[in-house]
Amino acid sequence: MQYRTVLTADVPRVQCKEHGVKQVVVPWAEPGSRLTALFESLVIDWFAEASISAVAKMLRMTWDEVDGVMSRAVVRGLARRESLPLRTIGVDETSFQKRHEYVTVVYDTERARVQEVLDGRKQEDLEGFFWDAPLEHLLTLKYVSIDMWPADVSAVANHIEEPEKKISFYRFHVA
Repeated sequence: MQYRTVLTADVPRVQCKEHGVKQVVVPWAEPGSRLTALFESLVIDWFAEASISAVAKMLRMTWDEVDGVMSRAVVRGLARRESLPLRTIGVDETSFQKRHEYVTVVYDTERARVQEVLDGRKQEDLEGFFWDAPLEHLLTLKYVSIDMWPADVSAVANHIEEPEKKISFYRFHVA
């Protein structure tokens, strides 16, 4: 990584009667990306160490280029993730970029992975997660950890059986 390397290639385009004009898939890059797969892998590795802005500065990229790498990585990861029944989930809201904009994070506590990030913290935002979840996920839920936010309590109670036995509140909020 001491030398900047630029690959220049005329990627062939083909005319398809059904799909129109399409570029041929190349083995060194993702469709729609101007970066090699190996370089995108380096960018993703740097996400564990620094913010998007810091990665962009270090690798001499724009914020949008780095965000594009991250977006493509998320799409690939979600496509590979198998849908497994949920047994224990945690739900929490967090403010976004130090403003009063919130996201609600649904976390699979058993597998230690984010299940869903919802825009907002209203009752209907969390209910959207439950409406979209496969029925077998709702039937296998044993515990739901939430804070004492009334919108979350109502959303969970509206969508799972025996909510009084399955809802647990975070210790920090109870204290």
